[in-house]
Amino acid sequence: MRRLISSSSFYTAALLACLLYLLSAWPAVHNGDVAEYTLTTLAVANHGTPDIRLADLEEGQRRLPWLAYDYSEIDRNLKHQPGIVNLPFAKGSGDKIYAAHFFAFSALAAVPFKLLPLAGMDPFKCYLALNLCCVFILGLSLRRLLQDNLKALCMLGLALTCGIWAYLRWTTPETMAVAALLSALALFSSGAPLRASLLAALGAMQNPSIVFVFGWMPLLRLALDYQPGRPWRAQLGEAVQGARGLACLAGGALLGLTPMLWNQLNFGFPSLIGHIYTRSDFVSLTRLHSLFFDLSQGMIIGLPAVALLLLAWSVRLRGQPAPAAGLLRLLAACALLTLMLALPTLGVVNWNSGAQGVMRYATWIAMPLLFALAMQLRARRRWLAPVLAVLLLQIGVSDVLGRFRYVEFSPLARRVLEHAPQLYNPEPELFAERIKHIDNYFDEPEVYAYRYHERVTKTLYHDGTPAAIVKLCGEGGALSPDNAYVDSTRGWRYINGEVKCVAAPH
Repeated sequence: MRRLISSSSFYTAALLACLLYLLSAWPAVHNGDVAEYTLTTLAVANHGTPDIRLADLEEGQRRLPWLAYDYSEIDRNLKHQPGIVNLPFAKGSGDKIYAAHFFAFSALAAVPFKLLPLAGMDPFKCYLALNLCCVFILGLSLRRLLQDNLKALCMLGLALTCGIWAYLRWTTPETMAVAALLSALALFSSGAPLRASLLAALGAMQNPSIVFVFGWMPLLRLALDYQPGRPWRAQLGEAVQGARGLACLAGGALLGLTPMLWNQLNFGFPSLIGHIYTRSDFVSLTRLHSLFFDLSQGMIIGLPAVALLLLAWSVRLRGQPAPAAGLLRLLAACALLTLMLALPTLGVVNWNSGAQGVMRYATWIAMPLLFALAMQLRARRRWLAPVLAVLLLQIGVSDVLGRFRYVEFSPLARRVLEHAPQLYNPEPELFAERIKHIDNYFDEPEVYAYRYHERVTKTLYHDGTPAAIVKLCGEGGALSPDNAYVDSTRGWRYINGEVKCVAAPH
């Protein structure tokens, strides 16, 4: 019996049974960019191409009547405004209409969309089915890497409770990105370059910055196994896994870039979504800090216990023999990969965008750090107590992350804003939209203030806008130099505590 329970076949069967139960028990949740993904899935299911036609729209309206508002823009375009297409849709070559986002996720969902009715299930559970399939692949990949059922199960639990749990039932590709990225890293490190490359390509077809991982997978292996004094060419060859590994990496990278080629041919841009919804002047250190450390949607609030465990284990590795040094090098390389994956996201126009807890980009960008933890877990003999404790804490974190909306501050952020506002200076868009409790463009003439017990503890205004100064100090007034100022980005500025004004100089 013990041998059976510890076998990989038992693990596979148990994981599959659990995921099939969740598929039957959980309802479909249509959150995220629902209009784009559902209509593209219908298009692929109906005629095998991602261009959205009137018949696809009418079927969506009939099957999902509660999405009438989400479909309203394209409804006007297709029925009443020929030749005009409004976001989040766009006209491509041949005057065909497409969703602005890449369509790999929607196209894959067309498979369960066709199959689920055969089992008497809602076809629009297709996104849940696809997400659970990705979790299954991730579970198998971790089992191959760790060679231990309990370690693999705990590691899968940690991966799912680092922010992605909230998105598991959504109509969004975050779960696919998380599973594709972490599975690719696990499979390449365990000697399966073909499967690793295919999964990384799948992730890159929806989130193109994942293509960076093709250059980093052999570097991560080299960082782990590097031996001073050995010829570097021999070590690099082993890290790449020979000619076969190199061919897999090259082929996977080309496959992952095909959606960008498709966009170039159809729209004249390698990324339509990037062209429309990103701006280079939005890239800043403020946003980089926000992605990792914001108290309402940053990566850190999704994996606090995991980060502490990784730090504690890494500190204990210092000064130990060669294998430990390899794990520390691997951690440094994984941190650099995480940073590289983060950089392309910093220019997005809508920074405070539909997050449930951790912002959606941060969920999959964190996966190299989870891989570093998995590699340390693989090398440890005494691990169960700390990992179970961390997993329980992460389950609690996941519960908290599901309790506030993306136009509200997290409980932790509220406490800091109320008692130590100088410690929390979020990206201006995030602060403004959570003050107003609405996802919309915020205006430079507006003033945004956080109040606690009728007392203003933090104020955001645009320093180059006279109308904002008038709102703060009235006509003829000016801000005092004695205020507790903190400069943010794009001309926005915080005042912590009471706003002090003086008479404007004549």
